[in-house]
Amino acid sequence: MPTTTNEPTYVSMSEAGRRVGVSRYTIRDRVLSGELPAYRLGKGRTVLIKVSDLDALLRPIAAADSTAGWV
Repeated sequence: MPTTTNEPTYVSMSEAGRRVGVSRYTIRDRVLSGELPAYRLGKGRTVLIKVSDLDALLRPIAAADSTAGWV
């Protein structure tokens, strides 16, 4: 039997930023660049981010990752 959670499937850009520790403007930039899919609710201005898409944007930093030289 599948388990259910109260975890939302979609979140606002502000909530998406809070979840990953960045501003909503950074989330907006990722949406505008096409790196992060977003969904508009009806004809309104509300833009939502699917939590699974937000999770997929995060990636672990490997010890040998040359782009992570600042760590």
